[in-house]
Amino acid sequence: MIEHNPVSATEPRRVRVAVIGAGDRGQVYASWIKSNPTRAQLVAVADPLEYRRELVAGAEQDVQRFDTWQDLVAQPKVADLAIVATQDAHHSAPAIALAEAGYAVLLEKPIAPTEQECNDIIDAIDRTGVMFGICHVLRYTPYTKMVKNAVDSGVLGQIMDIQHLEPVGWWHQAHSYVRGKWRQEETASPMLLAKSCHDIDWIRYIAGVPIEKIVSFGDLTHFTQANKPAAAGEALRCTDCALVNECPYSAPKIYLGAFDRDGYKWPTSVITEIPTREAIQDALESGPYGRCVYECDNDVVD
Repeated sequence: MIEHNPVSATEPRRVRVAVIGAGDRGQVYASWIKSNPTRAQLVAVADPLEYRRELVAGAEQDVQRFDTWQDLVAQPKVADLAIVATQDAHHSAPAIALAEAGYAVLLEKPIAPTEQECNDIIDAIDRTGVMFGICHVLRYTPYTKMVKNAVDSGVLGQIMDIQHLEPVGWWHQAHSYVRGKWRQEETASPMLLAKSCHDIDWIRYIAGVPIEKIVSFGDLTHFTQANKPAAAGEALRCTDCALVNECPYSAPKIYLGAFDRDGYKWPTSVITEIPTREAIQDALESGPYGRCVYECDNDVVD
């Protein structure tokens, strides 16, 4: 049972929340919390990067800042709920430690990159008895409710087969899974796990039957040097490429275009901590998000 702290004798109770990992996902959760002050209260944030901690905490002086989740766990319990929004490869340790410290845990998907880590987390939850949830948000969308109601009503008859497509946009593919940290298992989990875990959970929920077996396969086929346009020559990054204004994966087109259209928010907020057009240009000229997508299979994520 989670203990909630009262705001006052007349206001509804709020859930006190600590955010672990202040990247894009952590910032989204913090934004929702701030937009729903009668339902939740941000009381702590933990992240190694100061500018990200400040993005999440904002002007709230009473939000505790921690460099690491270990620092937070070392303190007396400060919140009812901890949201773990770290990179995939860093899910298990904080989730287990927070559960053992008595926090309810909301864990970003996927649970963890390996079966053993998943089992370790579930064992910790079973052992401590804390409230636990995974962020499979697709279950709660209006269209999922509509499809689920249709399937459960029997109007479609007996479900024999489900064909489901995960629509990863071409630019999102380039951003997260070619240039970004999800392009290597050393820094994240494989795309079939990181992205398709949503789909597996959705299919399981809609079908209403247990999963007996999962088979997945994939290969690196398109984003390789063999498919690099000849006109690109030996350019290793978009800012040096003759096709910078033509290539659909042109980093200046993607990131500077997004900044000019939407301002400093995801995905531009991922590539630099400085919210200016000049800083984005500098990041594209020197950082990982300015690399040619056809050269990314031969280098290491920064």
